[in-house]
Amino acid sequence: MRPLEPLSSYLPALPTPGRRGPEPGPSPGAAVPSGAAASGSPAVAQDTSPPATPGRRPAGVAQQPLSASFRFDEELRQVIITLVQPETGQVVRQVPPDKVLSLIANLQEAAKRALDRQA
Repeated sequence: MRPLEPLSSYLPALPTPGRRGPEPGPSPGAAVPSGAAASGSPAVAQDTSPPATPGRRPAGVAQQPLSASFRFDEELRQVIITLVQPETGQVVRQVPPDKVLSLIANLQEAAKRALDRQA
C-alpha cells in the first residue's frame, strides 16, 4: 500500500483574502457625517479585511501537508474521513464529527424503537 499524497495536492490553489484596492470615497457634494466635517479631522479608515475564522491559518503561515484516511462504518452506514498530521499523528479534523455520529446513532435507535412498537 502506497502512502497518501498531501491533501493540498488534490485541492486547487485558493486566492489569498485581502484588500483589492482603495475603497471609493464619498463623492463631492455627498452628505458627510456630522462629527467628521465639523472637526476637520481626517476620517479614520476602517479595517475591511475579513474576520479571522477558527481553524484557518493567517496568510503567510506555511501549511503542513495532512494525510487523509477514509473508513466506512457499517453500523451507521457512513463514510468517515479523518485528517491527520503525519509528523505528530494528531487528528486535525474528522468529518462528520463525533457529535454528529452519536446523533445519527441515537436517531437510528429511536426510529428502530418506534417501528418495533408499531409492528
